[in-house]
Amino acid sequence: IDYGDDMEYLEDLVGMLLTNINDGMGLTVANLSKEKENKKVAVKARVSELEDLLNHLKE
Repeated sequence: IDYGDDMEYLEDLVGMLLTNINDGMGLTVANLSKEKENKKVAVKARVSELEDLLNHLKE
């Protein structure tokens, strides 16, 4: 399954959300980058879980 376009969309969305959080809470740019990386990892892990579930259902 190719999540290429969806991943870009999710990364952009997460970036926008984190920017809003950053503006509201005064987080540093370093924290923002770290949070974005954490979100990317979380999204990729979730996508992986969904792929595993899909493969399991196909069996």
